[in-house]
Amino acid sequence: MLKRLLISNYALLDHLEMELTEGMTTITGETGAGKSILLGAIGLILGQRADTSVVSTGHEKCIIEGHFDVKKLSLKDFFDSQDLDYSDVCIFRREISKTGKSRAFINDTPVTLPILKELGSQLVEIQTQHTSHMMAQTEVQRELLDALLKEPSILENYKQSYAKLETTSQLLTEAENQLKNIIKERDFNQFQLQEIEILKLSEGEETSIEQEINTLSQAEEIKEHFSQVAIGLSDGEVNVRSLISQVFNAIKSFADLKPEFADFKERLKSISIEVDDLANEALNISEKTEQNPERLFELNERFDKIQQLLRKHGVNTCAELLKIAETLQNHLSSTETLEENIEKLRFELSEIKLKCSELAKNLHQERIHAGEELSNKSVEILKKLNMPYTQVGFEIELNLDQMNAFGADEIKLMFTANPGTQLQAVSEIASGGELSRLNFAFRSIISEKKLLPTLIYDEADTGISGEVAAKMGHLFRELGKRHQILCISHLPQVAAAGNQQWEVVKVQDANSTRSEVRYLNESERRLSIAKMLSGSEMTEAALNHAGHLLSGH
Repeated sequence: MLKRLLISNYALLDHLEMELTEGMTTITGETGAGKSILLGAIGLILGQRADTSVVSTGHEKCIIEGHFDVKKLSLKDFFDSQDLDYSDVCIFRREISKTGKSRAFINDTPVTLPILKELGSQLVEIQTQHTSHMMAQTEVQRELLDALLKEPSILENYKQSYAKLETTSQLLTEAENQLKNIIKERDFNQFQLQEIEILKLSEGEETSIEQEINTLSQAEEIKEHFSQVAIGLSDGEVNVRSLISQVFNAIKSFADLKPEFADFKERLKSISIEVDDLANEALNISEKTEQNPERLFELNERFDKIQQLLRKHGVNTCAELLKIAETLQNHLSSTETLEENIEKLRFELSEIKLKCSELAKNLHQERIHAGEELSNKSVEILKKLNMPYTQVGFEIELNLDQMNAFGADEIKLMFTANPGTQLQAVSEIASGGELSRLNFAFRSIISEKKLLPTLIYDEADTGISGEVAAKMGHLFRELGKRHQILCISHLPQVAAAGNQQWEVVKVQDANSTRSEVRYLNESERRLSIAKMLSGSEMTEAALNHAGHLLSGH
């Protein structure tokens, strides 16, 4: 429960310290006094967003702090998961500066707004006039039913299954789109692959072909020149071999005189042998070299095709072309794997849809039971609020073709407050006052199942008065036995039902306007409620009536 609220420099509230207790606390004040400002400050420590306009004029920042008693709640795991220090009294704090900077803290540890909001949602629920009007929305009606499910795990299991359904459906869509793109590109890829494969390339082929082309292109010159080399080395009238022989014969008689002469002779002999080898090789090259125009044509044609492919794919070697061919082949082969994956995903999707459908049917039955319970109990409460002929019902139709993250139910809250009148959609028939009472009845029933320690009602009694207001005040007080109730009200009957009362007043002077929130003792409460009864003129009858209202609780 909210034990303490501190506010500094927030809108018209310069400084406020509220000590709150269990049971029902009423907050009263004239229209425009600042009750909504107080609610806005509480909203900030629960994670609502704010702008710089909330900082009081003349100040650099505002601070809102709430102390919550959480020892009866099981929140230790949440604190551990968020790396927060746990204590039985949890302190929420928001600081908002004029520059737009906002900071949030839990037990003096900085946190993000989503964390503040998540924890706050387990401590406080705020009901406003807007909440009552939202009763006409299908989403709110579904949430009411789900709050009363006897087996909440069915909804959780359905949500998990549906999330898996969406994930699988997305994977299937992506795979099908990928296959479409591959099929769209397949013909082109196949053409490119065939262009490469038809040449039956080998690594380094472009170099060897180029060399052979150059050789064939100069065959005549090669044959002639190597023939001349052979002649010059050994067969000509004057040749290298005969010259070496003459030199050899000239010095061979001296070989035995000195070792270096012998070495010189051996070297000449080796040169003579090498010249013979070179002459034979040159002759062999000359004889084997022939002109082959047909082979040259074939090679030029193949070389041109290879060059065209190299330019087309922006590479320099046949090895790179072969890698491209491998990539194209893998890309084409992937369609088979992808098609198998698509079939697998389709089967999984079918299985998950079947499971979702079964869970949706179970959830549908649970909601029907919850609708009956909510309808029957709310009628009993509404009878106490002077709506004796009220009928409430839920039309819940199962539509498996329209499954979503919350099930497959089409929900419509039906209502009538008049005898002999058929049930109609609440959005079409209920007045503002009827919506307020209906919302109060539903929330009272649901609160029995929730562990929420604090419920805040902001003028939830709008549209009612007199005896009905007194009965609602009594019901608020009864609700305060299970929860801490903070009720912002303009009705004296509801104000008198509180275990304690705070009053918001607007204070003005020549230079400023501010709001103050004051705790009222018993005598002050009597005066305040009497003023609410009589208006601006205080009467003895109003004082007596106020005393009667207070003594009635």
